[in-house]
Amino acid sequence: MENIAQNSEFAERLNSDIAKVVLPVTVFFGILACVGFLGNVLVLYVFSFKYHTCNYKYFVLFLALIDLTSCLTSIPGEMLTQRFWYTYPVPEICKAKSFFNVFTVDASALCLLLITIDRYRKVCKRSGWQIRPKMAIFLCICALVLAGIVAIPVPTYWEVQHYSVPYEDVMVNVTSCETDGSFKNTEYPLIYSSTTSALIALPMTVMAVLYFLICHEIRRGWHRARTTRTRTTNSADENAQLLSPSSEQEDTRIERKTLIMFIFSAVFVITTFIYRVLLSLVDSKDNILINLSDGQRAVYLFFFRLYFIHHATNPFVYAFLDVHFQEALREMICRIRN
Repeated sequence: MENIAQNSEFAERLNSDIAKVVLPVTVFFGILACVGFLGNVLVLYVFSFKYHTCNYKYFVLFLALIDLTSCLTSIPGEMLTQRFWYTYPVPEICKAKSFFNVFTVDASALCLLLITIDRYRKVCKRSGWQIRPKMAIFLCICALVLAGIVAIPVPTYWEVQHYSVPYEDVMVNVTSCETDGSFKNTEYPLIYSSTTSALIALPMTVMAVLYFLICHEIRRGWHRARTTRTRTTNSADENAQLLSPSSEQEDTRIERKTLIMFIFSAVFVITTFIYRVLLSLVDSKDNILINLSDGQRAVYLFFFRLYFIHHATNPFVYAFLDVHFQEALREMICRIRN
């Protein structure tokens, strides 16, 4: 009994040491979770009840739903892991956290791909077919289902593991949320990670190509607009004077929404690329986390989960760039004041 109590004491001290080192990262993620929860609830409310019906509305709602899910599952789960790195308390939470980590990333990638295709059609193929609201809902549901299917295998090889680590010249038994021991020395985690990385790399590549084409078309539109304004100024063509303002306004709305989604996509692509690279290092046989100091591990964990940022910052982008969202916020603030 004395040895068990002593081992438990050493494990707690070992856990406390790393928890203190990664505390700034844990606090940062806690802030992201709180801000993301409040912000995405607000987005869901505004776009559900205060926004006109359009495919953009439903894409935003599904993105907010994914972000809210992450703020309630993935981010708190990661905070729990950092707090109880060597004394992980609940195996079921370990599996659930691992599932939602993959699910929310894959779902975000697929929804952003759909949004990019929609923006491409809006900007580059205006006279062709467009994604309608009902189709947008159907496609987003399909994206969520596909992301769920891809994430199903994750809980099978992530669970609470029991092993020993050296601490103060003794071997301490610890409990961590890691790759299943039966898979740790195999290629399966790396194969699965590489497969899912490829599945995400494809949408990100398509998004990059389409946004390049979108930017090119917008630049051409700006050139055409300047030419039209010049011709209108130098002529008495009343039709041009009447039609031009309406056609500038429509272009501005499309470009503003495209800019919003481009920002989302850019942040997602950059942070997810970092996440996938670092994940491949964890899933390899030479797991680098084992040989890192606590300080190095804190830096690693910060960049490893940096993609959490886009789950919390999206509402701020709407607040700065979406005119209708701004109007709804002003209306809500006026009601609260009165």
